[in-house]
This record gives sequence, structure tokens and C-alpha cells, in this order.
Amino acid sequence: METNNTICLAPSKEEIHEHIRNLKNHKAPGEDGIPGELLKNMGNCLLEYVSELIKEVWEKEVIPEEWQTALKYPIHKKGDKQLCDNYRGIALLNVTYKVLSKCILNRIKPWAEDILGDYQAGFRQNRSTTDQIFILKQIFQKIGSLLNVLRQFKLPQKLINLIKANILHTEIKIKVGNILSQGISVSTGLRQGDALSPILFNIALEKVIRESRIEENGIRLGGCIIGVLAYADDIALLAESKENLKEQAGKLLDTAKRIEKNDELTEIKARLQSGNKCFYGLSNVLKARTISKNLKIQLYRTLIRPVVMYGCEVWTLRKSNQNRLLIFERKILRTIFGPCIDDTTREWRIRKNEELKQLYQIPDIIREIKKRRFQWAGHAWRKEGTLIRMVQCGIPQGKRPLGRP
Repeated sequence: METNNTICLAPSKEEIHEHIRNLKNHKAPGEDGIPGELLKNMGNCLLEYVSELIKEVWEKEVIPEEWQTALKYPIHKKGDKQLCDNYRGIALLNVTYKVLSKCILNRIKPWAEDILGDYQAGFRQNRSTTDQIFILKQIFQKIGSLLNVLRQFKLPQKLINLIKANILHTEIKIKVGNILSQGISVSTGLRQGDALSPILFNIALEKVIRESRIEENGIRLGGCIIGVLAYADDIALLAESKENLKEQAGKLLDTAKRIEKNDELTEIKARLQSGNKCFYGLSNVLKARTISKNLKIQLYRTLIRPVVMYGCEVWTLRKSNQNRLLIFERKILRTIFGPCIDDTTREWRIRKNEELKQLYQIPDIIREIKKRRFQWAGHAWRKEGTLIRMVQCGIPQGKRPLGRP
């Protein structure tokens, strides 16, 4: 771990310029209206000014009031437009603030890697959802004072002060069309769109996991005890018996104070439901005669199929589930290619499976899933000394009783 003096150093001009160069293009600006492209293409004089501004904020530990405000755009998801629950908000932060946030993040990352348990794969480099198999959702929405948690984990006070300046006294302004609301103070949660939010969430969750001590009880595999796996706020508890599992869940509930289970859907069924929502949302486009079939296929492969195949690397597919996935894909292909005239009856009919296969000429969804499983297996095998490798190669101790689990 880096020393406190090292990670508390103010960002250099070169570091600030590097973060500016890495800003993404074509992203909506915050309330100040300054897009990332402007910062990336401004002259050296303005770059010097921005660098001095960020260094001054770093030294004084006080950020400009304009950086504390986020624009919130409500985006309709589905259903009745009169219900607030059917909208999700997109928060837009000032781009210059994002540069400061990246500077702080670069200093917290190495420190956090030594703090976070190996169970956590969310928001961490070279880790993915498929590394952590999981079914529970939304463990908690907030915990006590994040700043106290950071102090308990001995993050340097300089960085705590900067984080405090970033997350306290923030506000949002909701914009609908050309109408902008007054500022609304935000006193809970982390800022959407802030580079610091994911890693701060991981640290907060680490506090919950440690206090609940659920890592101490689990299944023994490869010489170690695995009691919990996580991807961000998704948690999987592992235990040797139903009673132990209930006890672990109770501990987590007592610590986090709030828990919510996801719908009792099988993974395949849930994926197909999400895929159908995408399909019906694009049905008019896929039926349009003015759009080429090649473009429609590209839309299917980039917008619909990834939704269905999310997490497929860890699926164990039965024949029945394979058939359900193939039926789903053929339904979309029939929409894309449309009906044909029967050579015998001279009437319109839907295309047969073999006809679709000849027209599509791309590996079907099952072959693509198998390909990804092999790729992920290689990825897991190459991760020497990690929890995922131990799980892959380890042999659970004990005997499973006869009969269906």
C-alpha cells in the first residue's frame, strides 16, 4: 500500500491533462454547459487555468458551489407516464468536477484493493459478474456515515476531507424539456455519474460484510472457507446447511437493516423476459421494409442478444432451456426475414427452421453461448492464486446426502 504522504500529494499538471485527454466524447455536459470536447481541445493557457483551479481545490479542500449541483433528467422506462416509479433519472455532473473526481479515485484505488475482501468483484479491474455467481438483489441502499467508515479503514484524512467536500451539501436540479427546477438538497446516497461512487460503495459494503462476520461461515473449498460472493450490491451467501444459511442471512439483515430479494425467476426465464422487452420495443424497426435485413440482423446482435446472453458464461443449459433460447431467436429471425410464398399452395406462410438457418448463416445463440463459456473458462484458469481459480479447481469436503437437494 502506498504511504499516506504519497497518496495525499496534489495532482500534477501532467496527471490533470491526462484525465482531460481521457474524457469521453459526445457526452452531455453538466449545468455549466461545458462539454468534454471543449476541455480536450482548449489551448495551453486554459489548461493551465484548469490545473491551477483543481490544485487550489485540493489544497483548500473546498469545491466550487457549481460543482455540487447535478442536472437530473427523468427518462421514461415503461408503463404509465403519470407514475414516477416508471422513470429513471440520469444525472449530469460538470465535466471539470469529473477531472477532480478521477484524481481522487486514482489515489483511493490502490488503498481500496488492500481493504476489500476477495469476495467482491463489482467495480474492480479484471473482475466481472460471471466471476461471482449470484441471486440476491439490493442488500441495502444506504448505511451509516460513510466518512466514519473511511476513518475506521484509515484512509488519510486529506482524502476524507476531499471526499466530504464532494458528497456533502450537494443538490440536483430536475430538467424536463426547457423547464429547470430549483435546486433540491441531497443528503443521502452517492452521486450518480461520479467516478468515486462505485469504489465508495464497495468500501461501505465491506464494512457491512465485516461487521456481520458472514465470511467466517461457509463452504470449504480448496483449503479455504467461502461464505460470501458479491458483485457490487449483489450478494450470494454460501453455507453447508439451510440452518447456517438462515443464520448468515439474519446477520447480514441485522447489519444492513434492509434487504430485498429479487423475483423468483429462473435465470433463463428472466433473461428471455428482458430480451422480449427489447424485441417488442424494436418490433416496428425489425418489420420495416425500408430497412435492410443486414441492418436488422446487426440490431438484433447488438441490442437484443447481449441482453439475453448476459451472464451466460456460467449457465448450465439443459436441452429444454436450449430449445427455449432457439425458439426466441427464431421468432426474431422470422420477424426480420418475414413470410414467404409456398411453392405448392402459392400462399403466404412462415419460414421453416431450415430456411431460417440458410438465410441467417451466422452461428446460432447456443453456439455463441458455448463459445463464451470456453472463453470464460480460459479466463478463469489463467487467474492463478485467485478465489475463482480455487473454486474452479477445488473439491468440496464432505458428502451430499442422497436425493434431490
